[in-house]
Amino acid sequence: MLAPILWILAIGFGIGAMVVTAAADLHSLHLTLSTLISSAIAACGIRDVYTSAEDADSVTGRAAIVTRFMGVLWAWSALVTVVTYGLVLRWDSWYVAFILLSSGSGLCLFVSSILKREAATEDGDARLVGIVNIVARAQFVLACLALGALMAGGKSPVQSLGEPGAWAGLNLFISTAMGFAVLNGFVIATCPEKVGAVGEHQTAQS
Repeated sequence: MLAPILWILAIGFGIGAMVVTAAADLHSLHLTLSTLISSAIAACGIRDVYTSAEDADSVTGRAAIVTRFMGVLWAWSALVTVVTYGLVLRWDSWYVAFILLSSGSGLCLFVSSILKREAATEDGDARLVGIVNIVARAQFVLACLALGALMAGGKSPVQSLGEPGAWAGLNLFISTAMGFAVLNGFVIATCPEKVGAVGEHQTAQS
């Protein structure tokens, strides 16, 4: 019971800090806070996966944890976007970003619930774990490409978006991409051989 309360308080405080720094036009502090929060969410996901591994949970169970934290990252970005542009800043296209972010969150949380249910069975579907690994690789590559494009571009990304208020959304995009790069990089580094091992084990059982 304590953990959900702490999560709610932390998310509420984080959103408040993001809105205050956006309203005060503190670009660097806004980006720093956003990066710290996104990285903290990714670090919590990695910690929970390690704890699950120490408890000898199934690979499917660990995949459910990773997917859940992917959903949390998407949801965090969606919440900050809607609060920021609903209260303090103006960006005509913010609702498009919100729809995409909330859709990504809903999809990840839905898949996580399926994986959690599969983990409770004796022969969880290894194909679902393989799908999570593929999604992690895709998100890692896209995050790295997006960050690289932003750093390599000669023109200010905010100017490219055409609206001064879009800077907060850009900061959020950069920090969330970093969080995904950390979390998905961890999945790529640890999951492939485990996914294969699960598939071989279940094939032998059948």
